[in-house]
Amino acid sequence: MNRKISIITIGLLAMIGLSVLGYQHYTQETDGKYFREWHSLRTDSFKEVRRNFSPLDDMAKERISFQPELIKKYSANLVKATQPLASQFEPKAPWGDANASIWSEGSEFQSMMAEFVATTEQLSEETPEDLERFQDTLHTLRNQCIECHKKYKD
Repeated sequence: MNRKISIITIGLLAMIGLSVLGYQHYTQETDGKYFREWHSLRTDSFKEVRRNFSPLDDMAKERISFQPELIKKYSANLVKATQPLASQFEPKAPWGDANASIWSEGSEFQSMMAEFVATTEQLSEETPEDLERFQDTLHTLRNQCIECHKKYKD
């Protein structure tokens, strides 16, 4: 009976200790921001990326008509939305809900992110005048997202 109580007590103490360590991680200030702030910055940035990618994707899938002037508008907004992403995943940023392998040595995350940002900039600067070229570019962007998610999120 006493042995059983001791095991339960040790288990409870271990859980409390792990909870304290977890709490410290979430309340630790890094570069003037707490975990929640870092997390909000990243999720808000990706929401903005999706918000501006969505109408482009609809156009590429021909759900809405092909309109180069709208491509220019949304791709410029998409470029603007992608600009803060790299700094939100610097090694100083707490990993939180992001996959910790983003920060590991040899990680391709930053180069994959840079490639994605470059493709959005190219779309904005060289707006395709025909649907097929536009669809090819959006296909590339979509695949860049998918590959990064497969490797670092899913």
